[in-house]
Amino acid sequence: MLNFPTLPVLAKLALPTALVFLCACAPRSNSEWALSAGDAVPAFSLESSAGETVSSESLLGKPYVISVFATWCPPCKTELLAFEEKLWQPLKDQGISVVAINYGDEDTSTVAEFVRTNNLTFPVLVDEAGEFRQKTGVAAVPHSLVVGPDGKIIDLHLGYTDESVTAIGETLKEAKE
Repeated sequence: MLNFPTLPVLAKLALPTALVFLCACAPRSNSEWALSAGDAVPAFSLESSAGETVSSESLLGKPYVISVFATWCPPCKTELLAFEEKLWQPLKDQGISVVAINYGDEDTSTVAEFVRTNNLTFPVLVDEAGEFRQKTGVAAVPHSLVVGPDGKIIDLHLGYTDESVTAIGETLKEAKE
């Protein structure tokens, strides 16, 4: 008879590991943000995974959404794929932008591989130092900021749901009008 002493050890680790994962990716209240609707989006100038520089200043004049994400976060991947399909592809020719900024714990090659593997075509920016995350107060991912043409935050979304993507799309269309 085989004895697997590691099974009880693995069982003890499973719950804490699952809790850490769920807490890192779970929706939370808007009180976690260091910002609120009406505030100016924090200034940023970051390089994309494709090597292009994108700044908050270069986005002025059009509404956009910023998703703060991590490549290791399944809800982030789902959100970014939904942004590609439901926001970026149908709205990019209408002057609406989608931008993603990594959480700050991954290097350019990791982010670039994630972008390539998932066929993301909107700008995905690399913030290895996590400066944007620190300026916004983001403690978990995914988090999204909807920004108006004037550079002011219109809405904040914490976590991912299909409904939040729909709401973000509607807010972006309204901001364009």
